[in-house]
Amino acid sequence: MSPSPVADHKHAELETTHQLRPYLPDGIEVLPDMDIDLELAPPDAPAPSDDPT
Repeated sequence: MSPSPVADHKHAELETTHQLRPYLPDGIEVLPDMDIDLELAPPDAPAPSDDPT
């Protein structure tokens, strides 16, 4: 299992997504991947995940 990207990486991904949108043909869209912490586990415990990767 690989760790989630750090915030700087996610900001770069989001900025790239916004820059690409005007150049995409009709019917194609950019969908960035993101993790959301639902706080289902204490901060010092591993969080449950349904991500199969």
